Amino acid sequence: MGWASGDEVFEPVANKLIELEVPAELKRQVCSVLIEALQNRGWDTESESLGMYQDDPAIIAAFRENDILLGCWDREPEGGWNCELERGHAGDHDDSCGHTWPGTDGD
Repeated sequence: MGWASGDEVFEPVANKLIELEVPAELKRQVCSVLIEALQNRGWDTESESLGMYQDDPAIIAAFRENDILLGCWDREPEGGWNCELERGHAGDHDDSCGHTWPGTDGD
C-alpha cells in the first residue's frame, strides 16, 4: 500500500457514514472491518485518520478494536516523556518505557 493510500480509502467511507447519519453500532462495525482490511494491506498512517475522527465515539471504538488508540500524550513536566496510554485513562500517566507520573482520573 502506498504512503497514506489507506487514508484515501478510509476517510471517504467514514465521511459518508457520518453524512448519512448511520447508527453508531453499524458505523463501528463497518469501520472496524475496513480498518482491519487496510491494516492487512500495510496501512501505516492509521493514527492520522483516527485523529480526524477523535470526536466520533463509534469510529474511535472501531480503531480501538484494531489496536489503534487515541493517545493521551500528556507530557511529564520534568523528564519530557509523553503518556502513551489512551486518552481519558484513569490514574497515573505512563510512557510505556517505565516512566510514570501522577495523573488525575479522566486524564
